[in-house]
Amino acid sequence: TRGIGLVTKRLLEERGDLVTSFSRSATIGNHIQMPVDEFDYKLLPYEKYDNLIFTHRYRGKDDNEDLKITINSLFKILDDSKNFLNENSSIVILGSNASRFVFFEQNSLYHASRSALTGINNYYAVKLGQFGIRCNIVNPGTVIKPENKDFYSKNIELVKNIERLTPLKKMGNAEDIANLILYLCSSNSNFITGQNISVDGGLSNISQESINKMF
Repeated sequence: TRGIGLVTKRLLEERGDLVTSFSRSATIGNHIQMPVDEFDYKLLPYEKYDNLIFTHRYRGKDDNEDLKITINSLFKILDDSKNFLNENSSIVILGSNASRFVFFEQNSLYHASRSALTGINNYYAVKLGQFGIRCNIVNPGTVIKPENKDFYSKNIELVKNIERLTPLKKMGNAEDIANLILYLCSSNSNFITGQNISVDGGLSNISQESINKMF
């Protein structure tokens, strides 16, 4: 209903996919108000789906609730996924580069949970492979999303610094992430599974020494 998830939904629908979204908040369209930790595939309007995409994120200060939503809820859904996914289907988990790097503005639990998503992805890629189901994780870099567009438009110097650091010399946006998700949810990626893909314009390839020299 927001951010990269909302953009991904829009692009899927533009591609011609029939999308059922679910979240803790209500919205219009083919949507079920069903928090991720209460997900029940028996409530879905269709018996089988081709793809399952997680773009969920807990927004609060309760650590136990964060773990329940970010990590624990995935186990039941992924264990059940073979019951509502078609053969040769795709699962994509939206993760974070906090699985590899430290973000000062985020706490330890945020980093631990994002690292856990990588392990979950690897495990289910192997476990669900026998059913023809693929599972990959996408880790966005710092990108412009609908909800932070105004912030970056008012902080041009920050944008220039990020562009200066990034090998492609530009900031990415939500569409850049969504387009990779769409690719992973297509027959063109039918032999790709268990992968952890960063989308950051190449920034994660630069050493600390080189970053220091840039400034």
